[in-house]
Amino acid sequence: LNSRRIISPRFLWGTALLAIPIFLMSGTLFVFFPRIGLGFLAGGGRQRVTVAGFSDSVQLGDMGVVQNDETVVMRVEIDPLPDPLPERLSIHWRGAAYDLYDGRRWTRSKALDERREVERIGDRYCLWKAKCGVRGQRRIYRIYLEDLDPPVMMLPPNSSSIVMARQRRRSRLVARRLTRSSLGEIRREREPTLVVHYEVETTPRPTLAFFQDQHLEHWERSHRNYLQLPELDPRIAELAASVTAETGGDPLRSAQVVAEYLRANYRYSLDLRGADNERPLPDFLFERRSGHCEFFSTAMAVMLRTQGI
Repeated sequence: LNSRRIISPRFLWGTALLAIPIFLMSGTLFVFFPRIGLGFLAGGGRQRVTVAGFSDSVQLGDMGVVQNDETVVMRVEIDPLPDPLPERLSIHWRGAAYDLYDGRRWTRSKALDERREVERIGDRYCLWKAKCGVRGQRRIYRIYLEDLDPPVMMLPPNSSSIVMARQRRRSRLVARRLTRSSLGEIRREREPTLVVHYEVETTPRPTLAFFQDQHLEHWERSHRNYLQLPELDPRIAELAASVTAETGGDPLRSAQVVAEYLRANYRYSLDLRGADNERPLPDFLFERRSGHCEFFSTAMAVMLRTQGI
C-alpha cells in the first residue's frame, strides 16, 4: 500500500473527478423531482401512508390530541398563482366521503361502493362535462401525492377535469381507471407506485344560481342514508331548528347559516383531552365548544339532517 505505483497522484485525481458526475446527477434529481415524505427512499413493498383522520371511517374523539406530524404527503404547484398573492392560501381539498353516522363514527354504506367510471377523452378525465377542456379563465393544479390509503384523488374546489399520464404495464401504456361515487369522491385503481402525479383543471366558482338550479339524480334522491340519523340528544335538533328558523326552509340558505353559526360560536382546537368519547357531538356542541375539523363537519351534517336536508 505504500507503493507509489498504486496510490499515485494520477489515481487520487481520477477518483476525485468521479465525484463530479455523481454530484451533478444528485443535484439534477434534487431539483427536478419532488421530495414527498419518505417515498423515494422506500422499497416497492412499502405500506401506504396513513394520515390522522383520513381513512375509510372516522371516529369522533378517537384521536385525543392530534399530533402535528410534519411529514409532507402532498405537494402542489398552482398556475397561475392568485394575484395579488395572499400571505396564506386557504384551499379545501376533497378526499374521502362518508354517509352513515352512528353517533360516534362515520362510515361508508355499500351504496357508495356502486361507483361509476369517469369519462375519459385521451388522458383527460371529465368531472364536469360542460366545462371539460374549455379554454378561458381557469387554473391548473399540478399535484404530487403520496400513495394514500384509501386511494382517493385529492381535488380542489370547482375541479372540472383531471389529466393523468398513462401507466406502463409490461411493454405497453395503459390508461388508468378513475371512478366516482355518488358523493363526488374520485378514486383511482390501486397500482404499485410511490407518488401519484396528476393535474387538475378548475373553472371559476359557480354562482349561487347555478347551485339552486341543480337537481339530484333519481338514485341520489332515493338514497335514504343522506338523511340517516341515530338516536340523538334532542338538544341538537332544537339547536338546528332555532339556527335555521328564518331561512324559510331553503336548503342552501340553511346550510349557510349553520356554517356561519358554527364558525362564530365554536373554537378550533387539536387538544381533545378530557372529551366525552361516548357522546362526542353533544359534548362538542354544548360543553367544550371546541374541537378539530371532524367535529365541525359532523355538527353541520347532523344539524342539517335533523331538518330534513
